[in-house]
Amino acid sequence: MRVLADDIGSSKYYGFNLHVQKRASNGLTINGNYTFSRFEDNIPGRNELGDPGGALTYYNTYLNMNDRAQDWGLSGNDIKDRLVATVIYELPYGKGKAHAPTNAFLDKVAGGWSFAYTGELHSGSPYGVLEAVNLTNSFSDGNRPNVVGNPNLGNRSTAQEISEWFNTSAFAAAPAYTFGNAGRTAGYGPGAIGMNLSMLKDFRFGERHDIQFRLEALNFINHANFALPNVQQGSAAFGTITSLIPGNQSRIIQLGLHYKF
Repeated sequence: MRVLADDIGSSKYYGFNLHVQKRASNGLTINGNYTFSRFEDNIPGRNELGDPGGALTYYNTYLNMNDRAQDWGLSGNDIKDRLVATVIYELPYGKGKAHAPTNAFLDKVAGGWSFAYTGELHSGSPYGVLEAVNLTNSFSDGNRPNVVGNPNLGNRSTAQEISEWFNTSAFAAAPAYTFGNAGRTAGYGPGAIGMNLSMLKDFRFGERHDIQFRLEALNFINHANFALPNVQQGSAAFGTITSLIPGNQSRIIQLGLHYKF
């Protein structure tokens, strides 16, 4: 019997959340949110961030449907650490502010400016290692290798991490007709950083018309966020990172006008 995309599964989530807020005063507002969590399950989903147990390859299949305990591990949506911060600062110049110019021209030039920063940093998502060729002679769509060493390579340069994210020699093919002893989760992939800046200027014409000038820099540090490594033991690309996460973009600077009436 073969079971695909079964809805029966179990999961656990533990989390700690810390929120820090500085309410608006003197034009400055700060919000920070940190989450530490652990998300475990025994069945992968179809749209997970990570790839434990071949979630991106085989979708909701079991290693051994007669021993579901072997499928327990970190969820593909497990994000261990996540920090989000926003900072907004409105310059105290202009009509209605702490420093209101008496000259109308200076009010138009110096008033209505605000600056904003948004940033998100989070740790990588889990992945699991699979055999490129399944020799179990079972109904399982995937098999895991045996662990024969330490997959952790420690801190290295970015170029070294891209070429070999984990110690590929730590895994070896299991003998034919046997299931490998590697767990559903082998480690975490690269983390991600996203930081944006914006500068806004409001112009008011009369009582009913406003134009807002916007200068925005998305991913202003031009940071590359890498995708998960190749997890198929036996593949020539095993352990290497060959792409960026979906939606990752180089630095974008854009201008805009927003008219309100």
